[in-house]
Amino acid sequence: STCVTISNNDDTVGTGVKGSGNNGIGVYGSHGTVVAGNDVDDSGWDGIQTNGSNGVQVTGNSVTDTFGASGIAILGSLNNYVAGNYVDNSGRLGIYALNADGLTVHNNSVYNSGLEAGLEWSGIHVESTDGATITANVVSGADLDGINIGGNINTFDGTSSNVVVDGNTVYSVTRDGIHATAGVLSASGNTVDSTGDEGIEINNSTDVAVNNNLVGTLGGANNIGGNGIEVNNSNGADMFTNTVMNAVGHGIFVDPSDNIQIAHNVINTVGNDGINVYLGNGVDIFDNSINNAGDDGIQVSGANN
Repeated sequence: STCVTISNNDDTVGTGVKGSGNNGIGVYGSHGTVVAGNDVDDSGWDGIQTNGSNGVQVTGNSVTDTFGASGIAILGSLNNYVAGNYVDNSGRLGIYALNADGLTVHNNSVYNSGLEAGLEWSGIHVESTDGATITANVVSGADLDGINIGGNINTFDGTSSNVVVDGNTVYSVTRDGIHATAGVLSASGNTVDSTGDEGIEINNSTDVAVNNNLVGTLGGANNIGGNGIEVNNSNGADMFTNTVMNAVGHGIFVDPSDNIQIAHNVINTVGNDGINVYLGNGVDIFDNSINNAGDDGIQVSGANN
């Protein structure tokens, strides 16, 4: 099918999608479909799922109480646009994308994901996807990471590439605010607070820009349960103009990465070092402001300029 519209099915007036045994709304092999303005509640599996359907728009929907699986799932579907949706009380992932190249996830509100007992799930998870853009979303109450980018959530097989994670607000999550196992081009302009582990953790992402983030600025002491910003195995990374506060660990921590720049950051009240760089060649650290670090203001171990 092509150019199908599914819209304005409103559960509050008795014509919505409620109590489905499988997906609330499923779009299978239907390209250019628009799924807009629906109320979906209490689905047995995903609230809204696109599968093998390219160019689908999923906009302005309310998806609640999908205790069986995820609020919105984009599976094997290219160039889908997921925007302006409200997702609350997901058994697994709030928004889940697998093999969804060219995906846009913009301006969604995702609350309380990972309610399935005995498992941990993120608010937004993008897996094995190239060219995704994750922007201006609000994520809270995730039982794992607020936003997770990379490979398989359980086995870590596969990877994502050329992903942008900019301008999101993440708070009150059990693990990392933003976590990437690989393939991020930018993680900038985000606001992250109240995390159990790292504020922002980026791994295996060449030339990534981690700039203009606010981490731990809205809470008190120990607002960030680990390092404020952590970058690992990411050559050519830039970390500019971030504000990091109230982290239990380091303000900024970099593990072996070459040709990195750390500049114009403000770091205040962290439990360990303000900036800690371990190994790496071509390390450039300049024009940072660091106050109230529990250990060293700046510590460099085994790194070279």
